[in-house]
Amino acid sequence: MGRDGFALVPGPGFVSSAAFARESTCQGPGDLSPGLNFVDVPSGTAALALTMVDTDDPGGRVHWIQILPGNAQGIEQHTLALGARELVDDFGEATYDGLCPPAGPARHYVLNLLALAAPFAAPPAADPHAVVAALQSAATATASLTVTYARD
Repeated sequence: MGRDGFALVPGPGFVSSAAFARESTCQGPGDLSPGLNFVDVPSGTAALALTMVDTDDPGGRVHWIQILPGNAQGIEQHTLALGARELVDDFGEATYDGLCPPAGPARHYVLNLLALAAPFAAPPAADPHAVVAALQSAATATASLTVTYARD
C-alpha cells in the first residue's frame, strides 16, 4: 500500500538502517526511543501513526504506538513531538518500550508509518493489537522499516 517515495528512515538510535543501537534497548542506559525521519508523506494526510511490533514474538508483541500530526516530518530521539500522543502497548504503558529479547538470535522488529485520511480517536488504554489492526485498516499509505536486535 506504499506510495511512491513514502518512507521511514532511521535516525539516532540505530547502528545501521537494519539494526538498533544498544541505547534503544533495555541494555542501554536509558531505553531511548529512536529518532526517525518521514519522507514524502502523502498530501491530504490528516494524521500519522507509528507502530513497532516484534514479529518474532509468538503474539507479535507491540512495543510502541504513537499518533502524530499529519504534517510531521519525523521524530527526535527520546522526544514526544508537539501534538503527538502515545497509546498503550503490550507492556501496559503509553510510551516506547525498548527491545529486551531473550539472549540468542537476532529478532525482527517492524516499524510501520501509516498515513491516515482522518484523525485517529482510539482511547489511550485500548487493546494494542486492536489499535494496530484499526490503524492498518484506516491507512491510505504505509511505509515500513524492519530492524533487528540481538541481546548479548
